[in-house]
Amino acid sequence: MSVASPDSTPLGSFEGLLAPQQTMSQELAQYLLQFRFASRDVDRMNELSRKAQSNALTKEEDQELDQYIFIGDMLAILQSKARQRLAEGNGASNS
Repeated sequence: MSVASPDSTPLGSFEGLLAPQQTMSQELAQYLLQFRFASRDVDRMNELSRKAQSNALTKEEDQELDQYIFIGDMLAILQSKARQRLAEGNGASNS
């Protein structure tokens, strides 16, 4: 039985960007920390969340909420790495 390598899938490629050995520049780290959802997106997420708590989501809304959650999780991971990079100061590579 063969198992696909992590790099052979879209998610695997994305996970490669999050790998600990990857170094980001301080400029990129500062840029990533500026990312926020627009207020209309926050409003939509809140609306979908309320509907989910009432088990009132359509299939399409459930998928939409899942996408918001995925994007939020990935953004949180990237911003965590950015904060770690900035905390390292000048001691790390600026590549």
